[in-house]
Amino acid sequence: MTCVVATVSRLTILSGIGAFLAGCGGNTAGEFVRSSGLGPKTAEPQTFVVQSRKGTVDYIPVGTVAAGPANPAKNAEQVKEAEQEMDSLRARNANAGAAAAAAGGTPPPDPALTPASANAKKKVQTTPSTNP
Repeated sequence: MTCVVATVSRLTILSGIGAFLAGCGGNTAGEFVRSSGLGPKTAEPQTFVVQSRKGTVDYIPVGTVAAGPANPAKNAEQVKEAEQEMDSLRARNANAGAAAAAAGGTPPPDPALTPASANAKKKVQTTPSTNP
C-alpha cells in the first residue's frame, strides 16, 4: 500500500512540474493539436499579410532606459513667467466675458408683427358701449 501511495505521489509531483514547465513554453496544447493533425486545417495567409508582418517581433529589452522628454523641465523663473502669462490671459478673458455679459444684458427687441396681429392692434371699438 505504501509503495502505491509513494508512486502516485511521485507521479503527481512529476506531472505538476511537467505542467509548470509546459506552461512556460507557450501554447503547447495548440502546438500538439496542430502537429498531430487533429486541429482544423488553416489556410495560408495572403501575400500582402505575409509581406506586411515581420518575421520576428522586436521587444524592448528589460532594463532599457526610455528616452527622456523632448522638452526639459522648467526652472522656477520659467514657471513664474508662465504663471504670470496665464494670469494675464485669465484677466483678459474675464474682461471680455464681462463685456459680452453687458452686451447681452440689453432687452430683447419686440417681436415682429404679422399682418393679422397688426390689424388686431389697429382695430378700434366702433360701436358705443351699452353699459349704463
